Amino acid sequence: MTRIRILFIFITIIIISTISYGIFVHKKLIHRLKAMDLKNKGMKLTKECINNNPYWCAVLLSIFSITLQSLASPGSLAVVMIMGFYFNPVFAIIHSTICAVLGSFFSYFIFQILAKSSCFCGDSIKKYQQAIEKQKNVFWFLLILKVNPFIPLTIINAAVSILAIPLKHHLVTTLLGVIPRNVFYIIPMKGASEILQIEGHFYKPKTIFLFTTYTLVCIYGFFKCKFKPQSV
Repeated sequence: MTRIRILFIFITIIIISTISYGIFVHKKLIHRLKAMDLKNKGMKLTKECINNNPYWCAVLLSIFSITLQSLASPGSLAVVMIMGFYFNPVFAIIHSTICAVLGSFFSYFIFQILAKSSCFCGDSIKKYQQAIEKQKNVFWFLLILKVNPFIPLTIINAAVSILAIPLKHHLVTTLLGVIPRNVFYIIPMKGASEILQIEGHFYKPKTIFLFTTYTLVCIYGFFKCKFKPQSV
């Protein structure tokens, strides 16, 4: 039980620290963005397009993000930041998390097929796979990597797929890891959009607090179920 509480407190600290970082960046952006003329023609056209078709734009960004993450291509971070800039932060976090999980799912199979069909470094990959199978802390190692917002998620997805780490560990760590990662990226972008007076779509008051509380409860429940003592 003590181990569950320690892990829960650790994840809670990460989430709170990312939110605090977002607030700090938001304050720093105020002075810089006010001195810059960011209301150019391109931004106005993008704003007008999203205002007229918010649902279709969200669907298009979903397809674009899932495709980029499935192929481990750079650019998925730009989609996350666009969502944070033009949409409600809670919707953007949920949207980006779902896209990340789906992209990781498709990427897992794509890169496994490529690894099996490739004739390069086959022996080295097998040695790494055998070494990973003997490790018992693969889940927590993956979770720490995916929580870190400075490590590209696409690189982790490609490596996990090639090394044949269990799909269950891959998807669960992606789900738990990208939430604080997305908060780290989205909150500063939301602050920038508020400074520029751009309306966020799918907005409802007090949803950030409720979503954060719900996330922490889900994480605690997951840890409790995972470390539940088995009856003999």
